[in-house]
Amino acid sequence: MFRKFLTELLRETLSFTRARQANMGLMLAGAAPLLLGGGALALDFAQGISVRGALQSAADSAALAATRELQLRSTSEMTVSSIVHEYVAQNLDENIEVLQLSSAILDEREGVRVELSGSMPTILGGFLGGGRLAPSVVAVARLSNGDPLCALALEERAPQAINLVNRARVIAPNCAVVSNSTNPRGIVADNNSEINAAMICSAGGANGRGSNFDPQPITDCPVIDDPLAGREEPDARGCDRLLLLQVVGRQRLQPGVYCGGITVLPGATAELDPGIYVIKNGPLLVMNGGTLSGQHTGFYFVGDLSVMNFADRSNIDLTAPRDGPMAGFLFFANRVLLTGDLNLRHFVINSNNARNLLGTIYLRDGVLDVDADRPIADRSAYTVIVARRINVRSGPDLVLNANYDETDVPVPSGVGPRPPEAFLAR
Repeated sequence: MFRKFLTELLRETLSFTRARQANMGLMLAGAAPLLLGGGALALDFAQGISVRGALQSAADSAALAATRELQLRSTSEMTVSSIVHEYVAQNLDENIEVLQLSSAILDEREGVRVELSGSMPTILGGFLGGGRLAPSVVAVARLSNGDPLCALALEERAPQAINLVNRARVIAPNCAVVSNSTNPRGIVADNNSEINAAMICSAGGANGRGSNFDPQPITDCPVIDDPLAGREEPDARGCDRLLLLQVVGRQRLQPGVYCGGITVLPGATAELDPGIYVIKNGPLLVMNGGTLSGQHTGFYFVGDLSVMNFADRSNIDLTAPRDGPMAGFLFFANRVLLTGDLNLRHFVINSNNARNLLGTIYLRDGVLDVDADRPIADRSAYTVIVARRINVRSGPDLVLNANYDETDVPVPSGVGPRPPEAFLAR
């Protein structure tokens, strides 16, 4: 009886399995077009991304090539169109059919705009008897006018790489102010602050009203690698003075390694002989009523405690060396391995009488803080700032001149005058 029951159960199970297999076959046969269609759609989607990328690359190359030619006055719309068509033909996959290609010179010959659309047959269209991909792209290239580089914030991602607060102004009429930060708030100018420069450029964005900028910032600019990275740091070995030097009365100082730093006390005057002053493991402080002056002098800061602070009622008059390891450098902070926010050193200029700061301020891993009520560096033939971040607060005019022919202090290679360059600006 039990055996009969098992036999019947086995027979029913086999019958059910055969029926299930037949149904599965029918289901698979019916689903096959959907499965194939889904796979084709996925492949077409991937191909669409690839085609768009190829079109963008070709348009970018064409826009850059045409923009470089704008340096020649003879370059016309016809010349630009010819260059664009030639570059697209050379750089675009031959399997992509060009549907439309147009170009135009931007206002005031600042660059070139290229519009390109292309076509390729789709895999899904092959099943359905037609259908093609037809993406379109736009490329805009601009031409920098070769303005000298006079302010560069090296910060890569954080906001406020260049930050102006309240009534602060940066005036650089003949040179460029640039932020490397890709943050949408890479340059910030709030309230009544203003940047007035030959060119304002941000790798990310710029935050402020139209009245805060003259001209309006160019965004998505290419990042500028540290132009002073190849400059060797001065020798800072040993100590010519072991403890903090406090200047009282009127003292004449000699170049050397000042371990512990230098403080110019209220009412005191420090007159510097030409040369390099190494501020090691201590600050350079000029207190209210103190005076620091020197021709052809440079300060090299070494160590976590080596910072700078010029008080609001201090008097500062400095020009950088003409030759030697710090030729052209007024302030040079040593490069550090740990560059997080906690390791940033702040170099502060609060002085209301720092009208002559002739030379280059190089703080790769430091922050320049300017907070004064009167113009800073306006009597300098030139001033260049390359720092991790640049903060200008309250109401000073930080003036960055570019009158290189008016001084015998050289401009370090990498800053100052630059040839025009073409770059993509989306």
